[in-house]
Amino acid sequence: MPPIEFAVLGPLEATRDGTPIALGTGRQRALLALLLIHANEVVPSERLIDGLWGPDAPAGAAHALHVYVSGLRKALERV
Repeated sequence: MPPIEFAVLGPLEATRDGTPIALGTGRQRALLALLLIHANEVVPSERLIDGLWGPDAPAGAAHALHVYVSGLRKALERV
């Protein structure tokens, strides 16, 4: 399977073999951007939650983060 290519200058985009990948919602896309910024690093959930919501994270932020991660995995596996 060809590798996924990510474009981070300008709009965040992902393609595989020239085919665009639908990355989902704004926060899901923001999560991908955070993960790309910290490529090859372990990023704790707390750091991702802070990056997505800041100090006013909702009570369900951990669950929402898991949903976004799951959505990204599905999107990136589909193509």
